[in-house]
Amino acid sequence: MRTMTGTVRTTCRRGVRRSNGGQGLVLLALFLVTLIALVGLGVDGGSLYLHRRTMQNAADAAAFAGARLLSLSTRDTPTIRSEIETYAGKNYVTNPASDVTAYYTDDSGAQVGAITSAAGTAPATATGVKVITRRQAPTFFLPIIGFGDLKASASAGAHGRPATGGGPGYAAFALAPNLVGGNVIDWNGSGYNVSGTVHSNSDIKLGGGGNTFNGILQDVTGTSPTNLASKATLNPSANNPVQSTVLPDPVNKTLADYYQGTTSTATYHYINGNTNLSTYLTNGVFQPGVYYVNGKISLSSGATMSATQSSSVTFVATGQISVSSNNMNFQPYKDGMLFFSNASSGDGVVIQGNYGNWNGVAYAPHANVKLTGSNNVKDPHASLVGWTIQTTGAGQTLIYDDSLFPQPTAAEITLYE
Repeated sequence: MRTMTGTVRTTCRRGVRRSNGGQGLVLLALFLVTLIALVGLGVDGGSLYLHRRTMQNAADAAAFAGARLLSLSTRDTPTIRSEIETYAGKNYVTNPASDVTAYYTDDSGAQVGAITSAAGTAPATATGVKVITRRQAPTFFLPIIGFGDLKASASAGAHGRPATGGGPGYAAFALAPNLVGGNVIDWNGSGYNVSGTVHSNSDIKLGGGGNTFNGILQDVTGTSPTNLASKATLNPSANNPVQSTVLPDPVNKTLADYYQGTTSTATYHYINGNTNLSTYLTNGVFQPGVYYVNGKISLSSGATMSATQSSSVTFVATGQISVSSNNMNFQPYKDGMLFFSNASSGDGVVIQGNYGNWNGVAYAPHANVKLTGSNNVKDPHASLVGWTIQTTGAGQTLIYDDSLFPQPTAAEITLYE
């Protein structure tokens, strides 16, 4: 009996020792896996963080690059895409063509279109860009536990707003740039008395005689004729005219600044189609407010206006604005703007008055502004701003008003994300 008992006890102890050895191997394996995971988290996690920081720098640089072009008024999508890819590549994005995604954004940061290499231009509402960068992050230990495909990604957004003009009290400003012999300002009127800077982004031609300019004539491609004394008196006479550079639009307005929908209110009048606005004229005075016309505005000589009470209005038209009233009496209602034509060519604003008074800006950023009439128009504190400018007639007075123009601003690039 004793022998049997001893044998059984010895066998059991050996079985326990074998069982403990197996458990130890399992625990050791678990420990090694955990150790590798912890080492991988430290080493590969640090590498991933480093590459994430690198991708953030790349996204920031690429977003700034795209926004910079917008601030320079570049709207060509392939050009902007190329600039974004260039700066992403300089900041260690391996394949920018496939590892960079970019979008145009509006003032609120909302995406308004993709930025690709395909031909196209930036949407009208685009004021910034958003860039997303990606890169494969190398790993050393994490693949052992099944985490081998890790990518570092980052995004950034930036706004780029162009410089805006303004300020020095332009009596006339022609926008068409760098044309030689284009008569971009064609001053055929005679006996005009003009106070304020006259600027052309191209040339100035003085065709009429007996004009007086109390201010500097600024041209980019020349002023003619060479003997200006036969055409005009310039005050100051020294260093006048001067060669300038192409300047931004000092008014810088679009239809969106005035469009309030198709429903009229007490101070906003929407008209669909060509009109003479006669139904809005009561006792010679227009109802005050903005008149937004989807078409042309034609105020004829038959529209009799009050000589004693001015009409506070802003006329905005998608087509031409023609004013031939013999008894004008206008003050601007909004933004110093009196006439704003969005016509794409030809005469945008035509002012032909022989009596009365008008103040404000006559604006046609894509077409010609034409002023004609006689010396019975009383000292308008007004400015002509158009793609081109033409004057005829005799003896008119044009006096600039600083308050008609917004203050100039510098180009601005801001990172918002």
